[in-house]
Amino acid sequence: MHKNILTYQDWKTLFKASFASFLQSWWRIAIIHVFTLLLLVIGAALLAGLVWFIIFEGSIRELESFVMQIQLGLTMPHLGGALFFGVLFLIFVIVVSTIGKIAGWLAVKHIEKKKSYSSFSLYFVSTWHFFWRSIAVFFQALWYVVWPALLAFVLTFVLAAVYQPLAFLYAVSFFLLIWRGWHIFFILPVLIHFDKDSSRTLVAAIDLIKGNWWRSLVFVLGFSVFVMIPQFLLSLPETLSYEGFVSVGDGVLVVFSVLSSAYSFFVVTPLVLIFFYKLMLYLSKAKKITL
Repeated sequence: MHKNILTYQDWKTLFKASFASFLQSWWRIAIIHVFTLLLLVIGAALLAGLVWFIIFEGSIRELESFVMQIQLGLTMPHLGGALFFGVLFLIFVIVVSTIGKIAGWLAVKHIEKKKSYSSFSLYFVSTWHFFWRSIAVFFQALWYVVWPALLAFVLTFVLAAVYQPLAFLYAVSFFLLIWRGWHIFFILPVLIHFDKDSSRTLVAAIDLIKGNWWRSLVFVLGFSVFVMIPQFLLSLPETLSYEGFVSVGDGVLVVFSVLSSAYSFFVVTPLVLIFFYKLMLYLSKAKKITL
């Protein structure tokens, strides 16, 4: 039996602690995300340059010809090269995004331990200690989540083919995806905090949620909704203008759009990361999880 250990008082305590940590070091986490954005932009620019000079030989005529052949559905001599660079860029995005996530959790870990750190060193050096294990644990977690839902989907497909009313059982597949998916939601912070191999990390992440899965989900959703209220208010002018309820100048819409994006980038993301990490720490201590 797994005891329900999450109460409203716990949520308030974690809420206050998250804001306290955020006020002290929000900019450090923001710097991590700036590094990620810069790398993605630079990578995209470099790749576009390579495609331009290698595939199209720097010729606008070659590019126009390629676009026209796509529109007409004709044979495209440059398609193989374009696909190669497309796959290359996809791999680059996955690597940079993964490193960015690891760096974000590492920053929160250092904040919790009250350790000083260099954002540059954390991002470009420390993250590689966890990179390959994060990839391994991702595939293990993916298998953990997908196979029961896939089995339920296949069985429902067979049963529904025999008796159509049983098609409602497709909802079981969806529920299994949500339920088991939430059980591995803390897997990356668990990996960063305990610094163990992928298999032990997966077991610990699952055990964190057992017996408290819906409470922990409500904790995170409640916190996320609360901190996103200002962003919702900042996006209202654009939404109301688009729906035709009010008339707002383009300049004003741009200002509100920038403010909304900045709030999401500098406030929501760091706050949610910190809350997640504190919730993970609370659960691991309450359940006495050690690796």
